[in-house]
Amino acid sequence: MSLRERRLSEGQYKAITQANKPTSVNPYATLADLPAAKPYKSYVALISQIENLPPVPIVLHNDFSEEPSFLYSGVGSYEMQTSGDLFPDGATTQIMQNGNSDGRTAIVWQDTNAFTIQSYDVTGSSLLNGQLVNTYLEVRVYDI
Repeated sequence: MSLRERRLSEGQYKAITQANKPTSVNPYATLADLPAAKPYKSYVALISQIENLPPVPIVLHNDFSEEPSFLYSGVGSYEMQTSGDLFPDGATTQIMQNGNSDGRTAIVWQDTNAFTIQSYDVTGSSLLNGQLVNTYLEVRVYDI
């Protein structure tokens, strides 16, 4: 039986419903409402590479103050660089997952402004160009 069905006066009904209103955060909040909840900044991109050219990113998200640049270092070897010291030691993690290729990939923190990215053949024994095809790349720098 609802409060209305109990034939409460309008004033009593309002008083009871106001007293029972939640005082907490919006229970229908979405992730978009909580941007400060992430304890890190991140750069997320899909990268692809062909021939002797540097990888080309499709940037999905970037919290950093600049966009990294990609360089071709040699067969199957590339660098992701920034001009600032955006990647401090001990607070930076990286995730890389191959997209549409059978090859293998690796990403290694180099210093506070660079990563080395490598792509290999299926066996992982030889560096090879053209293995980065919509490869997922994420770099996170945690607030420590």
